[in-house]
Amino acid sequence: MDHPNGILISNPRSGRFSTVSRWGLWVTGWLLVNGLWITADSGILDGDESGHVGAAELFRVQLESGSFFNFLCDAFMGDLGEYPPLFPALVGLWWWLAGGGLPAVLWVRACGAIGMLLAAWAISRVVRDAHDARSAEFAFGVVLLLPLLNGLSRHFMPEGILTGVLAVVGWLMWRLVRRPTWQAAACLGLGVGLALLVKQSALFTLLVPMVWVIYRMPTKGLLAVGVASIVAGPWWYTHFSEQIVYGASSAASRAAAGIALHVAYYPIVTLILGLGPVLTLALFGVVASRDRVVKGDGRKPQSTEVVLATLMILGTLLVLLLLPKKYPRLLSPAMPWFAVWLGPWLAQQGRAAWAVVASAALWSWMASFHWSEAGSVPSFLASVDVGCQQRWLRPPMRDDLGFASVLDAAKRAPDGPVVVSNPPDIPCQIQTAHPWIEHLGPLLRWSGEDRPVVVSSETVGALNIVWGGGDTHDTPLVERVEVPLLSSHFVLWVGTGHGKSGTTVLP
Repeated sequence: MDHPNGILISNPRSGRFSTVSRWGLWVTGWLLVNGLWITADSGILDGDESGHVGAAELFRVQLESGSFFNFLCDAFMGDLGEYPPLFPALVGLWWWLAGGGLPAVLWVRACGAIGMLLAAWAISRVVRDAHDARSAEFAFGVVLLLPLLNGLSRHFMPEGILTGVLAVVGWLMWRLVRRPTWQAAACLGLGVGLALLVKQSALFTLLVPMVWVIYRMPTKGLLAVGVASIVAGPWWYTHFSEQIVYGASSAASRAAAGIALHVAYYPIVTLILGLGPVLTLALFGVVASRDRVVKGDGRKPQSTEVVLATLMILGTLLVLLLLPKKYPRLLSPAMPWFAVWLGPWLAQQGRAAWAVVASAALWSWMASFHWSEAGSVPSFLASVDVGCQQRWLRPPMRDDLGFASVLDAAKRAPDGPVVVSNPPDIPCQIQTAHPWIEHLGPLLRWSGEDRPVVVSSETVGALNIVWGGGDTHDTPLVERVEVPLLSSHFVLWVGTGHGKSGTTVLP
């Protein structure tokens, strides 16, 4: 009902059982949709994904061999090059618990759901404390409908987990500011430290909000910084020089765009990819009606959550603005905080709120399953990012570039190497992935068919793959495999022990 001073957003008639049931429907529906997407997708790993999965395999092997102590040490102090070790350690743990196998299997690839559900839960806790249960429910749902985050959750990228961890850190900031205790400060420090071990870009989101926390309560804020230093400091100290080099190389850009496009890049991408058209329109509705929202007792909502959400979003945008090179996925930790505004606004829209939710869900479905360009940066921003564009929000790829046929043939072929002739590159218009040949060895290993892989046009192996070749070999296994995405094909055949020039099978 309406309140004399505005619109009442609380719903005292909503029982605990019905609320829990609706939240369960949100989670179940979201998991089903993402499970359908993962099951339908046969695409290969993105180039960045390949590196993270390779690191996760090292942790999975440690667990398989029973080296639990080494696993824990490496998860916090391991040397994996330019990235912190916690994300691949978590993926490796999940992969081990799922029983190993190919990372494309549903139960392995679903690990990205953890970050989304963590983010939705943490934001809903903030909104529940500041408003009411109905607002929290809508905030929970808004997070699960964010397009860019949905795309990232289906891939092995640290930004997915980082988004969830940083949402929890934001909730811990909220708790500390409202109830400043030493325990809350220590928990915040622990969360900050873990976030810094997931990925370095956690600094982009944390810098401004942590300054705010320290300004409001210097002693407890500095305690949180101290605890974070204990958790993340050892790895950062031993890898500091590498991080300087990595940061400089990552920030460098060859783009010739003017300053106006650089400034506009992330705000535009936030609205188009981060929120999508439906939630962007809803955000405009929030702005238009911001003065009308009140709590059930007639008071204006506390502003602390609004300040925190603003700092998490604008602080991230401000830091990213200073970096010449642009990566849309770096926006992901800021995106859940829009739900702090959208959740309460939807809660006071009555039945119209469900029309907004249904429209946002429909758009996300279409972008995820049918519109191949939905996850692309607008063409007028192309001059800002001149490299190959990563697309995390896209329909499932039905073409696996022939790898399933190779794995099936490897199970039937005799022991020995796989020899590949004329392997192709993969154009970045299809996916920003490594060349075809670099995916073959790991896939053979993960499927239990670990074999040497040799690139040669002369040597004959136990299994041979000739790209663009003719199926003229008189062997027990000859198969022509079409690869439509690459507008090409290859021929699989079993070697007889002698190459075209008399060479023998490689040992």
